[in-house]
Amino acid sequence: MNFMSRQLVRVFVASFFTLGGTLTAAVEESAKPNIIFLLADDLGWGDLSCHGSSFVQTPNLDRLAREGTEFHQFNTTSPVCSPSRTGFLTGRLPARFGIHSAIGGVRKNAEIPQVDWLDPKATMLPRLLKEAGYVTGHLGKWHLPDPNVHGTGPLAS
Repeated sequence: MNFMSRQLVRVFVASFFTLGGTLTAAVEESAKPNIIFLLADDLGWGDLSCHGSSFVQTPNLDRLAREGTEFHQFNTTSPVCSPSRTGFLTGRLPARFGIHSAIGGVRKNAEIPQVDWLDPKATMLPRLLKEAGYVTGHLGKWHLPDPNVHGTGPLAS
């Protein structure tokens, strides 16, 4: 694992509890921490009951926040789904991959202009975690590749 890869894993492990598709990594019983990464569209920090919301109760998320690591100051590369996921998965600005907005149909992408999918050769956190012995999986929205070209994406191992 090269220096950049190790740095990306360190940054991710240091900031693994971010709310905002879902990346879940589980490992065998070992010195490696279990990592659960939740990315929820349209969920604001103040929407959780542990952060004061009385509109809806979120006991399971509250427990994750209480028993895990929760950050109160953070940034994202974009408030839009596809570029935001690109930033989380690669540790790089989405513009480096030609992703500026939500990836849509070929016509829409050409109008912006932007690519039709995240480059499958890009260094991504799930692959780095897999190289480090983790098992990774993905549930939910992806909005990064063209499934007809690349299947379901590079997250599952």
